[in-house]
Amino acid sequence: MMAAINIVLLIGRIVLYILLGLLCLLVFLLLVPIFYSVEAELNEANRHPKDFKNATYKVCVCGIPVINSKRKKKIKKSSKNHKVDAEAQQIAADADAPMSEVPEDENEKKEASSKNRKGTKSTAKNKKKKTGKVNKILDLVRSAFSDENKELISLIKDESFYLLKHFGPRRGKMTLHYNLADPSNTGLLTAALSMIPLFYKKGVRVYPDFENEELYLYGKMRIGGHIRIIHGVRSAIHIFMNKRFRQLLRKGVKKNVRE
Repeated sequence: MMAAINIVLLIGRIVLYILLGLLCLLVFLLLVPIFYSVEAELNEANRHPKDFKNATYKVCVCGIPVINSKRKKKIKKSSKNHKVDAEAQQIAADADAPMSEVPEDENEKKEASSKNRKGTKSTAKNKKKKTGKVNKILDLVRSAFSDENKELISLIKDESFYLLKHFGPRRGKMTLHYNLADPSNTGLLTAALSMIPLFYKKGVRVYPDFENEELYLYGKMRIGGHIRIIHGVRSAIHIFMNKRFRQLLRKGVKKNVRE
């Protein structure tokens, strides 16, 4: 009897130690800061939106590179080389293959006309799909900013500012020149940047252009900061406690179940 009791107590202690270990791990994950750094550069020659793909950037989490533009460019180059080799092999195989009979002119004209019809039909369908998607997005935006969602929108805005304050970069250097083609949009971007604590550091220089109508963006930055998961959990709980958010969530779940 005593042996059985001792075994039960031993198992209870093991379970208790496991639970305490998991609790300590959870507290560690919630409270310990996760450090990140971002490096990016876009030359003045590539300041137009069509040239933004030429920007170089690197994102590190706890000193480990997570996103690197140079690595992506190497992968793209290797894939292009593979495609060129495959095309060369296909051309060589076609050259070695025996020549097939040349179709008549009438058959070629019929095939060309049928292809044109299919092309016009497909373009019309694509346009309808795109307009339908745009209309759906506009309807969602209108419904989101309706009177009954004002409280939820205000809450999301406040929580976004809260997360921006705690998750935003705290150190680094930045030089940024930009113009969003519309003075109001340029002012909005400047206001958004002013909410980041890094904006007021000595190494940060921002040059908004309110005079020209040209859309451009260029500069370089090297910033860093840290995040704590506890802040994200807090904001998620605050939003989930909102009655309107729960109503919209239930509607979305029911709609997905029906589909």
